[in-house]
Amino acid sequence: PSRLTRYREFDIMDGDVHVAMALDIIAEEMCGNNGKNHQPLEIALTPNGSNLIPSRTVTNLRAALTTWCTLHNWRERMFPICRNTIKYGDAFFTRPEKKNGKYIFVHPKSIIGAIVSENDITDVKGWHVKQDSKFANPQMGTGIMFNVSSNIGDNAVVPVDQSKMIRFTLNDDMSDEAPFGNSILRNAYK
Repeated sequence: PSRLTRYREFDIMDGDVHVAMALDIIAEEMCGNNGKNHQPLEIALTPNGSNLIPSRTVTNLRAALTTWCTLHNWRERMFPICRNTIKYGDAFFTRPEKKNGKYIFVHPKSIIGAIVSENDITDVKGWHVKQDSKFANPQMGTGIMFNVSSNIGDNAVVPVDQSKMIRFTLNDDMSDEAPFGNSILRNAYK
């Protein structure tokens, strides 16, 4: 509950012109200035010892990266992902049902909790996701490995296996918020 309360506080802070401008500048710096001919993500290949990487492999990997960036529209989505990650500490996506489908954004407010290992809080096994988020209904064949659902407030919550989620995070395993990430706004709010 305190994490969700902080999210509301961060939303209020984002309403201030100076805070919003600072978040925009930081997100722009994270994304970099990629010209029209450059991809928002780059692949760097380093040969292992004397084993050179064949040029055909490099060409295939770069072509696959270009296709993947185009499929997920990373050029347009990178800025909001960076901005949400620094604002909330995390940005979540569900993996698509279709093999080559686009990742579906799930707002951090829709993540109610984490399912973690008994011995290590940073070892996330799954997430409790509000049913009314953009995540598909489990009865519609999403392939969720859990059959359990519960209610928190008026919203049904579904456990989702960690392998079905993609997360960008500002997480370190030493913070009080682990396994969730820390917003850069938290210190400013204090």
